Amino acid sequence: MNKKLQVALTDIQLRETNAGGQRVVKTLAMDLHKYYKIIHIGYPISVSKVSEVYPYKNKTKKLKRSSLLKSALIKRLIKYLFHRINILSNGFFIRNNVYADIVISNSNHDDLILLNNSKFHLDYKAGIFINHDPYFKFGKLYPDRLIKDKPFKIIALNSIDYKNLIQKYGKANVSLIHNGIEIKNKNFDIKKRLRALKHKQRLIVSIGRLNETQKKLSIAIKALRKLIKLDKNILFVIAGTGDAANLYTKLISKYNLKNNVKLLGFITQKEKEKLLTSADLVLQPSAKEAFSIATLEALAYGNIVLTTENNGSADIIKDKKNGFLTDLSEEAIGKNIMQILNLSKNKKYSIQKNAFYSARKFSTEKMLSAYHKVITELKNRIKLSAPTKNMPTL
Repeated sequence: MNKKLQVALTDIQLRETNAGGQRVVKTLAMDLHKYYKIIHIGYPISVSKVSEVYPYKNKTKKLKRSSLLKSALIKRLIKYLFHRINILSNGFFIRNNVYADIVISNSNHDDLILLNNSKFHLDYKAGIFINHDPYFKFGKLYPDRLIKDKPFKIIALNSIDYKNLIQKYGKANVSLIHNGIEIKNKNFDIKKRLRALKHKQRLIVSIGRLNETQKKLSIAIKALRKLIKLDKNILFVIAGTGDAANLYTKLISKYNLKNNVKLLGFITQKEKEKLLTSADLVLQPSAKEAFSIATLEALAYGNIVLTTENNGSADIIKDKKNGFLTDLSEEAIGKNIMQILNLSKNKKYSIQKNAFYSARKFSTEKMLSAYHKVITELKNRIKLSAPTKNMPTL
């Protein structure tokens, strides 16, 4: 490893977020700073020994609370204008010039500071571009206009995107790196699957950002309203924060589900572990996923997971073996929930055990090792300047 190598982690968001992608960035920062000089550009992640630069003007903070961003149409319009009208995007950034040998780009908006005409400009020699959103028109704006004259690597998070990306960028320029989680317990113990919560209901849990465009929990709530008429013992607990919280609150009120559907809001790691230890079923009705860390964490606790078929779930869930896949409809979700809740004790145990051990294939260690290999490959493809430029002062 080379301490002279300067690596920038960029994560330009229109508002502050704590999704899976941001957790990956923090994990990378905590590991990479041991080997390289690391600078993070974006909303602060507060990692010791990592230099951070907040690139936005103060007014950007107000944008994250704007009700305009609750509209999917407005979101798409803002993204388009930001990438097409340089004056508009530069209006959100302070003036600064930062240097890095290699940039690890985590967001489709990162080109706003990687282009030569950016007010806040990051100059770099080689780029690693993580494809977190396979449904974004990857390549039309980002990263194609950044890789014309630089060595680069595209990171696919699932095998379906990997196959599609190598057709466009070539196998030498694309790597498949699954997101990883910290694996704590080595062996599956059925006693730890005994309920930690003192409840009589059959507990269904969903944990993650409340983003209706992606997560589609409204469909799950509508499906459950029918099931609860047949079985009032069902309790659906939703943990997380996001723009869709108001929508779900209205649906719970509309269908009179306040005794059976609970919105917990933000929960601590300890509270999350308690839920995942006691759940009968973890429900993840996502419309799209590049790779779901929430699903992976649920498996790691030996949960039976019901999720929708998408690019991100294809590498994680093997239907009826370590979890279940469903179509994204009220009827399909409702039918699958009842079938899972009524499985025999032996069948549940078999799937829970498979879930537990399948999660071990996606460890943080494997993810970090793969990123180190990509960085080393790019390091060998660029000529490092000597001496390396100084880190910016904060």
